[in-house]
Amino acid sequence: MKINRVAVLGGSQFIGYHVVMELLQAGYQVTVVNRGNNNQILPNQVTRVLANRNNPEQFKKALSKLDVDAVFDFSCFTPEQLTPVLRALYQKKIKYIFCSTVYVYQHYSTLLEDESQRARYLTPLQVNSERKAKKWYGSNKIKCEDLLLDRSNHNFDVTILRLPHVIGSNNNEFERENFYLQKIFQQDSLQLPWGGKNLFHFVHVQDVVKVCVAILEGRTRKNVYIVASKNPIPVKQYIALLAEAANRLVTLTEADDLISSQLMAEGCYHFIYPFDISYESHEIWEEINEEDTPIGSSIISDLQHDIKKWYPEESMDLTSAGLQKMSRRNNHG
Repeated sequence: MKINRVAVLGGSQFIGYHVVMELLQAGYQVTVVNRGNNNQILPNQVTRVLANRNNPEQFKKALSKLDVDAVFDFSCFTPEQLTPVLRALYQKKIKYIFCSTVYVYQHYSTLLEDESQRARYLTPLQVNSERKAKKWYGSNKIKCEDLLLDRSNHNFDVTILRLPHVIGSNNNEFERENFYLQKIFQQDSLQLPWGGKNLFHFVHVQDVVKVCVAILEGRTRKNVYIVASKNPIPVKQYIALLAEAANRLVTLTEADDLISSQLMAEGCYHFIYPFDISYESHEIWEEINEEDTPIGSSIISDLQHDIKKWYPEESMDLTSAGLQKMSRRNNHG
């Protein structure tokens, strides 16, 4: 089936927005379905459909009217949000691409010690597992995956993309970077849990776009893929990149076990990936015959762009007054 008409659920922020812009460039007819709450300006060629997926009947009704060949879903986080999609689209001949997460895999608090441990570090979460922080997020995503895979067939054709931390320009999910940027702007040295030796798995948003286009072009054959860089880096290296992008000189040191536990409780867990998914991530790049984006100057440029957006005054004003203003804003949410 040749795909020409594509709907994007979400579509006005970060990954969805980049996908929309690439699809337009490639000549696809694009419809964006969302609440319309974001002020991101989309090109005139985009058809806009306003619907709130937390209003199941409204969302189902809106999707039932779509005449499209494929749907990208970047805004579904719970089975309840997925149900109206299934009710509206399941009987149609359609390609459905679901954005999932590597947090469907078990998390451990230690480093991966050797290759023989790989299997247990890539064990999907049980849906009844403890739901705290990222485990809750991952368990809901895997419930959605199960619903979709149970219904996937030659008509309702499902592809699931499991993503790690996504980097790139216009990133609206900057909570992870923000935790460290606050410290980078205000301190000359940072202590990192386990010295920042843990692997930081990431994928550049433009690489996600490459995979999305490849799916539409029929260059993939499986239902589930890990989409990540083939070359993860230590957390310490990524924090150093943040400091470089912020034009700050900081010393990164290893925290002892007690300090490491305290830092994890504060939020350092954001970049902790105790499992190694790089081996599994090779598959998608070989299958679509594309290369992933390496860590380099382009990523520094993306970070600089977003730091100026996240901290419009502080990125230019690193005086004590500017830092106090940033601190007050962060402390009050």
